[in-house]
Amino acid sequence: MKALQRHNYGNWSQLKLSEVEIPEPTKGDVLVRVEFVGVDSSMNHLMTGTPGLVRLGTGFRNPRNPGVGQSFSGIVQAVGSSESKFQIGDRVFGIGINVLADFALAKESKIALVPDWLDSERAASFPVSALAANAALKMASKTLETALVIGGSGSVGSFLLQLLAARGVKAVVSASSKKHGWVESLGASKSITHSQVSELAHSSFDSIFVVGGDEDFGELAKLLKPGGNIVVIGSDHRGSKFAGGFLATAFVSLFSRGKIKLVVSAEKPALLLEVATLLKDATPITTSSHGLDNAVESIRRYQDGQTMGRLVIKVG
Repeated sequence: MKALQRHNYGNWSQLKLSEVEIPEPTKGDVLVRVEFVGVDSSMNHLMTGTPGLVRLGTGFRNPRNPGVGQSFSGIVQAVGSSESKFQIGDRVFGIGINVLADFALAKESKIALVPDWLDSERAASFPVSALAANAALKMASKTLETALVIGGSGSVGSFLLQLLAARGVKAVVSASSKKHGWVESLGASKSITHSQVSELAHSSFDSIFVVGGDEDFGELAKLLKPGGNIVVIGSDHRGSKFAGGFLATAFVSLFSRGKIKLVVSAEKPALLLEVATLLKDATPITTSSHGLDNAVESIRRYQDGQTMGRLVIKVG
């Protein structure tokens, strides 16, 4: 089968299309024929090996596992046990292993049946990104009428805007000027550039969602209403090259008296179905490309910040 692989850490230029053996499922696994793959920041971290802390689980000098990709939708081709809750022919979506390939393995505990009303392309967009957005929303201020979203044009930010709009929340979103039309189409009540965040009035927001950027938490806190909080989803631009923003933000949150919360989303099938249902009537935010042969160019555009919403690659 064909699979996209890399044998060194790095960006899109390390990816090569290879011929490899079809993996065999063991107990607790299913083998799927991959239909669509979602590209996200989690996949990007594993590809590049950044921050360095990632390499504790993937290999220090070079990746132990050359395959790439996690979020997918596909069709079950084989099961690893007669006790499997899935059957051959089932449409499934969730988190898999090395899914940028014709076939891939997935743990049964991390996938769900695709609802009849959901198409496979959109299904592949929900794992990781939509899960993170929904987890962030659950950590927001209990009185959530106004919100600021820092970095709202990517996959997590786009899903978050749709979830906020569905709840009637007035959201101000920071994004590059060329992406203002996109975030407003998703429900943002106002779009601003990143440099304009510091010009916002103090005590304006119930919650601030940090998806990207490196704004100072102390300055952001001035924009909160009494009892408000800062919910951090993405922290790529904070911390050291080894530990990254996750540990730095986790440390700061310990001493914030609940004002700063760090999102850690669970990859559970029930949560995946929950967020898919919440977004059932929302406009699809997928940007699509077709074929493994074109996947490297699509990932290059993603890594260069040229895509909006959720990049989904059609595999089979």
